[in-house]
Amino acid sequence: MLRFLSLLRILDRRQIERIAGFTSISRVNVRLGKLRKAGLIVRYFTGSRSGSKRSLYALTKSGSVEAEAPFVHLKWKSDSFLLGNAFVAHQLALNDIYIEGVLGRGIGWKTFAQPLSASIPLVPDALIEAEARAFFVELDLGTEQLAVWTRKTFLYLKLA
Repeated sequence: MLRFLSLLRILDRRQIERIAGFTSISRVNVRLGKLRKAGLIVRYFTGSRSGSKRSLYALTKSGSVEAEAPFVHLKWKSDSFLLGNAFVAHQLALNDIYIEGVLGRGIGWKTFAQPLSASIPLVPDALIEAEARAFFVELDLGTEQLAVWTRKTFLYLKLA
């Protein structure tokens, strides 16, 4: 679970259930509580579609050490509410693509924190590698301006 958090940055309980193979909500909640108590993960909250709060989890620095993964600092305080946060909505949707389409299928998945090169300032959402082919993933939740998509398209063509 810690390695998946290092790969996907932030996960909700439902996503953790799917990744870790939990079949019981109480079992996953107990495990998440133990990981929080051990200081390996941090919890945040956001709203759900039903209007209730939903818990989100990310690695702490100690959790990154335990997972033997690089630490990516998220700027929020533990147990804070992340309402209307575009990064969170985008990351959770991107995680769903990974969980539903990539996980357990022998497909490579890579994310980027830096531009692909100095001459092409493009940071794809992800890269999928399957059967000797690679595909960049760009996920839009309807928040990107046309100018942003035009620029990204230009940069992908330049990269090609």
